[in-house]
Amino acid sequence: MRVLFCGFECYTYFYLEIGIRISLGENLYHLILVFVFVFGFWFSFLVFSLRMTDYLFYIVFFLCLFLYLHISVHYRKGEDLELFETDYVSPEALSESCQSLQPLLVLGVRGVGSLPNVQQLTDGNGSYEACLRDMRDLLPSSCSSSRDVGGIGSGISGDDLVAGLKPVCLPMSGILNILSSNVEEGRYISEGNSEYLEEAGVYKKVRHWGEDRFAPSYNVWTKLDVWMGNKGAFTPLRVHRFYRQYLVPRGPGVLTVKMTPWKSRKYLHAVRDDMMLETLSPIVPWGVPREDQKDSRSRLKFLEFVVKEGNVLYIPPFWWYSVEFSGPNIAVYSYTYVSAMNWLANSDIWVRYLLASRSALPLGNVFSGNGFEVDVGGVVGDGVGDVGDVGGVVGVVGNGVGGDGGREVVLDRVSGDDTGNQIDEIIQSMKSS
Repeated sequence: MRVLFCGFECYTYFYLEIGIRISLGENLYHLILVFVFVFGFWFSFLVFSLRMTDYLFYIVFFLCLFLYLHISVHYRKGEDLELFETDYVSPEALSESCQSLQPLLVLGVRGVGSLPNVQQLTDGNGSYEACLRDMRDLLPSSCSSSRDVGGIGSGISGDDLVAGLKPVCLPMSGILNILSSNVEEGRYISEGNSEYLEEAGVYKKVRHWGEDRFAPSYNVWTKLDVWMGNKGAFTPLRVHRFYRQYLVPRGPGVLTVKMTPWKSRKYLHAVRDDMMLETLSPIVPWGVPREDQKDSRSRLKFLEFVVKEGNVLYIPPFWWYSVEFSGPNIAVYSYTYVSAMNWLANSDIWVRYLLASRSALPLGNVFSGNGFEVDVGGVVGDGVGDVGDVGGVVGVVGNGVGGDGGREVVLDRVSGDDTGNQIDEIIQSMKSS
């Protein structure tokens, strides 16, 4: 009876704690813990009924307790609207500072200059493909209240938002010309470029640089990325649940960052993009609020600050953030780390990602997998080219999808609004393919 009583008592305590959190809408993924302790209780009951030794019960009990303590910590959140600052001393001291779960600006990180800047990153690698995102649906000019089916103030449905931000693959030289061209300010960003870093031969260098300074203990998965954007461009407002994420600016200019805590989610109309492992919001935190978002924006409070080269920003889990670029000459290296227990706590994310990836092409084949070719006319080669003229940035030729006879889109040497229209025509052709 002692074994049965102890097992029932422990199970009831943990079940009630988790059940209260779920009933309050804290986090539905605590159901994982419910399953763990249901299993633990019934296994301990089986041990008692079979009159096995008490040692096995204690092993099961402490195993469940261990899992609970190490998984539940990954659901903690920092909710204070405050930015912390610290000087970089060592990886251990940095890891301890991150336990506050508040946005953390790390000052005086040495060796940032050894990371490739935009010119070094693309020199000799202009023909390799990178990803480009069109932010048109989030700009004020795209406001349309008739599309507001995702909630009051969202201005765009969830499916439209994910489809509108779908990345397309272009040669890096063409992307840099687009980012530096005379197109609409704040229109384009480039991210999701992990494969480009590998092809350019800098992936190991960038990874080792981060591991020497940031990598946590028991890390099981690392994601590296490099972001860029034209002047005034910004990333979508989004949130992550990973163990650690750091942003490292490299190059002239600054990053302007806006962040808001998890409790603001009820005004953000979150949309999940399983293929990109991210949760987005259609709310734009920059500039004058759009007409369809004024109500939501008036209820939100943001931290706003600047990150310069030599400093590093730690973005804790469950914090919404958006980054604005001062121009195309600054690159942002993103380091994301997942520990073993964080992976287990967020197992639902990985399951949805696997399901989504089975029904979608890999990012590297978004374009080439549909019977198209990408031709960088006028800027083929290793250099960045003339950033003042986007003539011949990219040409799209294809043999058609499903035997439709093919189609061709070619950029002439033009500038101004005509260039923007032709770039838009190409990108829309690629998204619809």
